[in-house]
Amino acid sequence: MKLESFKTDPKLEREGVWVQFGDAKLHIARINNPDHQAAFAARLRPYRGTTVPEGKQREIMLETMVDHILLGWEGIEFGGKPLPYSRENALMALQISDFADQVVALARDHENFQAQQAKEAAEIIAKNSPGGTSGGSTSSGSNS
Repeated sequence: MKLESFKTDPKLEREGVWVQFGDAKLHIARINNPDHQAAFAARLRPYRGTTVPEGKQREIMLETMVDHILLGWEGIEFGGKPLPYSRENALMALQISDFADQVVALARDHENFQAQQAKEAAEIIAKNSPGGTSGGSTSSGSNS
């Protein structure tokens, strides 16, 4: 086994990549990228030496995911209508545990953050998008 096969691009891990998600696309960064780790640690800092209140750790996890992992989307619907990407909509979507689990799985998959695989995925997405582009609603969230 070649260890090089696990090498990822730190820039892609931080800035994110577009990945196909059913008939939608998600713009995701790598879970536990440096920005995500720092934000999560900063949000937990007030609880150092104590027990984090029930539900607070999940709240912090979801908020840091919105700001540093789930960076945009296209083709997501809710209630039969298109749901534009916004921080608020992403936070609402991540409240759905199975959706959050899928985002985490994609954000953990090292292959999504390898330069060649990301390039190939972007080309496939662009080819399958209306008009042949991968544009759309994105946001880098607020970097808190």
